[in-house]
Amino acid sequence: MTIPSPEKEARGRKAAESFEKSDAELFENRQKNKERFEDNIKNAKPLRLDKDGNVVKPSEKKGFVYPDEPRSKKAKELLRKGKVVGYSLMPPRNHKDWIKTPKVEHISSSIYSSHDIYKQEQENIFSKVWVPCFHKSELPNELDFRTGQIAGQNILAYNTGTEIRAYRNYNIMQPSGTFAAQVVTSEPRLHCEVKHGGMVWVTLDPNPTQSVDEWTGGAFDCIADAIDTEEMEVFHYHKAVIDTNYKLWHDTNSEFYHDFMHYFNRVSGFNDEYFARKNIPFDNGHVNVSSFTVNYEEYDGFEDRGELSFPNLPPNQWYMVDLFPGYNFNLRGSAYRSDSVTPLGPNKVLIEFRGYGLKKDTPAERQTRIKHHNSIWGPFGRNLHEDLIGVAGQGTTMR
Repeated sequence: MTIPSPEKEARGRKAAESFEKSDAELFENRQKNKERFEDNIKNAKPLRLDKDGNVVKPSEKKGFVYPDEPRSKKAKELLRKGKVVGYSLMPPRNHKDWIKTPKVEHISSSIYSSHDIYKQEQENIFSKVWVPCFHKSELPNELDFRTGQIAGQNILAYNTGTEIRAYRNYNIMQPSGTFAAQVVTSEPRLHCEVKHGGMVWVTLDPNPTQSVDEWTGGAFDCIADAIDTEEMEVFHYHKAVIDTNYKLWHDTNSEFYHDFMHYFNRVSGFNDEYFARKNIPFDNGHVNVSSFTVNYEEYDGFEDRGELSFPNLPPNQWYMVDLFPGYNFNLRGSAYRSDSVTPLGPNKVLIEFRGYGLKKDTPAERQTRIKHHNSIWGPFGRNLHEDLIGVAGQGTTMR
């Protein structure tokens, strides 16, 4: 039998204490919510119902029952059927009620599950926009190539030695490799640019009306000095195929309320700066999120990350750039991540995750960046799996 070292035992005890603390806080919050609900019930004004269960207006002179009177058979029946909840009456709905068009401005939830809408999005959105397919560090040498997919079309990008070119791909199945010689083809080149920290951007549009800089429209300005000053390279790549609509993943990257499901975010970042953040909109549907200081040391087992950052980025800052229709760039102090979506159907999406460091990193600095990245965003990190579980659950309810 292997006896763990004292250091491992200490780390195990600390992790156990952290989970106990998390469970205790969760229980305490549930108790507070329960007490708050009971106070609301206690102070609520009960509805008056007639014998048919309809709400009686104060001016009406009818016999009525109180939902909170246990001797009232009607009230007890309504409570049993779940039609009276918290002293409010929930009118029953039949199938006709549920499918009728609301009389207010609305968006149908079918946008998250309709195959027709998925096909329209492929044709009218993904085949027209600039897509961050790869990073130039993934094909660093002459004749290196990478393959991918945009709007159902297979593509490849390869390093000619002087530039990166992109084409439609008809017969190369492997994800990456090195050609034996320069590509000679009658296939027209796809428009391709290397921008914003070395990302390789490709569009299927044969006549794009905007360059990558014009299309991103200033959304990268908040992190440009951090990702463009020094050469970067990919140190982490993994992908996930999730049974959900790609828009739900983009929503999760764009809004703030999902942070409440991350225990790490709650203990390390819920401060005045966090709640003062803003989503700043840009043309073409893009946004970026203003920064705040993350207190990593507040999470048991973590330490301050201010000693290692990106160029021109103050210690422990956190910026996000969310590009329409589904590309996220996330700069969290010492770690930088991007993810790109490839819809595979109305209820299935491929998400590719990349982690980046500086090309000039020392071995010790690179190891620190990898540790910091993977502790939050790696496949076994603190946050990423919670995001994926969230959007998978949303996708299930939308279908």
